[in-house]
Amino acid sequence: MTPRTRRRLGCGLIGRGLVVAVATCALAVAVVGTSGRGARAQAESDPVAVYSRLLHDVAVHDVNMAYALSWTAAGVQENGLATLSAVNQAKAAFIAAAEEQQRREALARFLRGRSGGGGGSRGSRCNGDFACFKECTLDIESDGNYGAVSPGGTYRGAWQFDQRTWDSNAAASGRHDLVGVDPATASPADQDAMAYDLYQRRGNQPWGGRC
Repeated sequence: MTPRTRRRLGCGLIGRGLVVAVATCALAVAVVGTSGRGARAQAESDPVAVYSRLLHDVAVHDVNMAYALSWTAAGVQENGLATLSAVNQAKAAFIAAAEEQQRREALARFLRGRSGGGGGSRGSRCNGDFACFKECTLDIESDGNYGAVSPGGTYRGAWQFDQRTWDSNAAASGRHDLVGVDPATASPADQDAMAYDLYQRRGNQPWGGRC
């Protein structure tokens, strides 16, 4: 094919549109070159067929890639949602446990704050007998465990003092050496002494008036 023929067929477009120009030029060359040969042209050497197969392969590759990416994205999203759900469930369980503990401690404070019928031992089934009161109260409060700690950590020792009551009672009893001491770590004798002093001043009221 002469340069003049190529220009007439549009092969000069190669510089302005590579893929389309190459395909167009190749098709033109094939048509001109095979015009004298007719049916002898082979399908596998047909530029149009080659170009069509190329486009088909690219399209299939793109579809497969998009399909794979969609599955990857779906897996990442599913894993993320599962993780978030587990975190939220853990938070909800923690909040529920904290609320339950607060409810129990509020109930315990209410029972401890209820008067047993005024000061002293009025309303007590032990009638002022500290030994009887001790046996009854320790059985209720801690099963006699001098290292006992309530689930929320507020009430401590065999008599289940909270720190504020313990400190104020120790100061009022002249036991300044016990102020700031954890009731659950104080000796059994000191715990009993603090309970005895408080019982003499306020009766069974600090323990809910139950004994």
